[in-house]
Amino acid sequence: MPSRPEAPRDARDRLRTTALRGVAAVTGGKHGSPDGQSRWAPLILDRDAASRLSRDLRLAGGRSMARRRRIVSGSTVASMMMTGLTLFQTGVIAHVPEPGLPGLDADKVDASPEAYQFLATPDAALGLVSYAITVVLAAAGDANRTTSAPWLPLLLGAKVALDAAYATKLTIDQGTKHKAVCSWCVVATLATYSTVPAAVGEVRDGWRALRAGAS
Repeated sequence: MPSRPEAPRDARDRLRTTALRGVAAVTGGKHGSPDGQSRWAPLILDRDAASRLSRDLRLAGGRSMARRRRIVSGSTVASMMMTGLTLFQTGVIAHVPEPGLPGLDADKVDASPEAYQFLATPDAALGLVSYAITVVLAAAGDANRTTSAPWLPLLLGAKVALDAAYATKLTIDQGTKHKAVCSWCVVATLATYSTVPAAVGEVRDGWRALRAGAS
């Protein structure tokens, strides 16, 4: 029986390296630990890895961390606006406070039928959840995640693009459908736009890392 030709050495080496990385990702770099934590990595980090991540997210410098912090900040400001509007849309407060400027009427915009149509849920509450997801995507991973987990920056970029597109739609709707402006919504939209340049940088670096790893 003719022998099966051997795969090229470099192909076998790449396969072996990929398999070992998979094992390391699942086991946290070892085949088990007394407390059982590492077998769940990266869902649950061991204490040393969690300590390193804490230092990274709080203290690390670099362009990527600066961009991620801008996204967390902008999305948090937008979330704060959504929180106030959610209180109004659920009856916790009776009126949305706004400057006494012509054309501003958050009560009219946020009490409209359109604000309650999707999922039978106030749109500000949905926005609150959406921005929380953006914050999680920006916060997840260590300071070197553009190379260690480049799919995270790509996911973050897609989510920020969705945030900006939907914020734009809602802003246009204020003028075309409601004939009034919600100042809280405008602040949320501007905060969302502020995250776009940072997300573009993250996507660019993540894509470069993916292409470098595939070559």
